[in-house]
Amino acid sequence: MQKYKPLLFLHGWGLGPHAYRPAIKQLLSLGFTVYAPALPGFSRTPSLPVNKLSIEEYAKWVEEFLTMKIGGDQVTVLGHSFGGGIAIKLAHKFPERVSAIILINSIGSPVWISNGKATQRMSERPLWNWGQNLIADLILSTNWFRVFPHILVDALPNLIYRPLDMWKVATMIRRADLSAEIKQLKQRKLPVLPVWSDRDQLISKASFDALCQAIGHKGKTVRGSHAWLIENPDIFIETVLSFLSLPHNFNKRDFPIGTGTWLPARG
Repeated sequence: MQKYKPLLFLHGWGLGPHAYRPAIKQLLSLGFTVYAPALPGFSRTPSLPVNKLSIEEYAKWVEEFLTMKIGGDQVTVLGHSFGGGIAIKLAHKFPERVSAIILINSIGSPVWISNGKATQRMSERPLWNWGQNLIADLILSTNWFRVFPHILVDALPNLIYRPLDMWKVATMIRRADLSAEIKQLKQRKLPVLPVWSDRDQLISKASFDALCQAIGHKGKTVRGSHAWLIENPDIFIETVLSFLSLPHNFNKRDFPIGTGTWLPARG
């Protein structure tokens, strides 16, 4: 009987694990063990100290979380947006921890716009453009009536109780450049699948292309907005199963791998 490594799900900026509940519940129904912590500063989890606010410190926090929950075992990491950046840093700094990564509309590439001759960096992107495109991304969601309530359950409390933390983390994300870390993961031949959605207004196509080039993988493009895995969890499950080389009709009766566990932990 083959047993698959636990899945670690890292959420995006402004959210928490509850926003992804439909997708995570489907993974659990298949028998996977899923760990989905609320990252520091989100969903009432204590923030990182101001002098330690960096993607590297988030990765250290995640490694400590894993040690506390599962000891020294490896995990397959599913990282959405900001969570993808943490996944990259986690695999880079703690290679013994990570067996594979799915980067879902992930930050990490410094590229915002590229026309083949000139490139503008994410750090040059105006803040108003981020806000404008965040609203546009929700509008472009074909299932906004499904997406919005799930996002609201995490985003609203975060913005009410932690507005300064949200701003600080957003500024950090805007300046993120994980190019060196990504290239090292490529050299280590770590299995990494970059995924992007064709209506994403937050992570640009140029950014995704640059990420794929650095990883050395053509990546996968799906239909949907930045929050496509909340919008359409079935496609998300298909993506995960394909990456793990499992059939789409995979279920725990055919491949018993243990009891599914969802831990929306706060540290």
